[in-house]
Amino acid sequence: MIIVKSMPFDSKLVEGEYDRAINSKDFARYLSSFISNGVIISDGGILGTELQVENAGGMKVIVNPGAVHINGRIGWLDTGLETLLLDIGGSLDRIDRVVVEMNATEDIRSIIIKVIKGVENANPVPPNLIRAEDIYQISLAQCRVNAGQSVITSILDERADTNLCGIARAKIRNWGDLKGLN
Repeated sequence: MIIVKSMPFDSKLVEGEYDRAINSKDFARYLSSFISNGVIISDGGILGTELQVENAGGMKVIVNPGAVHINGRIGWLDTGLETLLLDIGGSLDRIDRVVVEMNATEDIRSIIIKVIKGVENANPVPPNLIRAEDIYQISLAQCRVNAGQSVITSILDERADTNLCGIARAKIRNWGDLKGLN
């Protein structure tokens, strides 16, 4: 007999330890088998302003309310707009990224929204995203900052790009479409 990791089963205290305890990593693995990463959209299935990044003037951006699913973990902003501040432009252009980061490291254990500052360059590229087991980022938007400027030049919405963010969706759409289950 082989016992596989399974859940949910009631746990009993056996010799000072629970025999069927699961942790958040187990539950996140379970949930991620059903839901893809990305912004969770509301009414009608059409991407609206959920977690949309907008220019708030000067070097500020706002992130609209919304929710996100990343590797079995869910986070949301539900109380209004949140403001992030970008650094003033330097001697060359750069592209910053506004990301949602799922951070499961011992010290953080949360989902956060932050700005990743790009590298100044004559031909700037956006910073790479971290895609590791304990830290996983999805990009909401690129913010271009031209050299010497104290305003954001442009914002490129990346929420619909499935390689960078995407829309959270059910991974199994129609059970009847599964092959070999007759």
